[in-house]
Amino acid sequence: MRKLWNLIKLICLAIIIAFLFYLIPDKSLNVGEKYQNPDFPNGCEITALQMLMNYNNINISKDIINDYLPKSGFSNADPELAYIGNPRSSSDGFYCYAGPIVQAANSYFKDNGIDKQARDKTGMNILLLFHRVAVEKQPVAVWFTTDYKSPEESMVSYTDKNGNKNKLYKNLHCVVVEGMGLGKVKIVDPIKGKQSLYFWQFIKIYYQMGQRAIIIK
Repeated sequence: MRKLWNLIKLICLAIIIAFLFYLIPDKSLNVGEKYQNPDFPNGCEITALQMLMNYNNINISKDIINDYLPKSGFSNADPELAYIGNPRSSSDGFYCYAGPIVQAANSYFKDNGIDKQARDKTGMNILLLFHRVAVEKQPVAVWFTTDYKSPEESMVSYTDKNGNKNKLYKNLHCVVVEGMGLGKVKIVDPIKGKQSLYFWQFIKIYYQMGQRAIIIK
């Protein structure tokens, strides 16, 4: 009975949050658009980081970020530790998660005496994410999908340090959340530019992709 009551409370809370979200006026941080093509056809993470850095008044090219980005081949690989493949390649580039992007940003900040820090916010719940954007006025880069649908595995795999084969996603993407309001979330997509997604559509994919996110402070 207690579990049922807790479930009912959770559902009611979700309904209240959704209702309040639809009442939020339209707000945007006006993050400048950057595009991964044509030079980095598989460099959405690099491009999303470039947008975050530019928003923080750090003028940097994707080429420089790429120089700092840890990379690996398809053997003894781990997207949590290094980008798998080559982001410049349309066929041999795949992706990394938040860790390598944060490492690249912080190495650049340290080398150039910049008083900023990239932070891995993987696991951040949706309310904290929206608080970062709407209240703290910080854009957030999140791991998403290219087609705004559920993640799908490809036929390509990498081998981890234990010799296990792991399939790679074929539609993984990284976008920047820049605003929200009137039931929609505003993102800047490194391929499609500025887009608006329905609140529930955004939440579903954000959680399916493991709530992976980074910010710069």
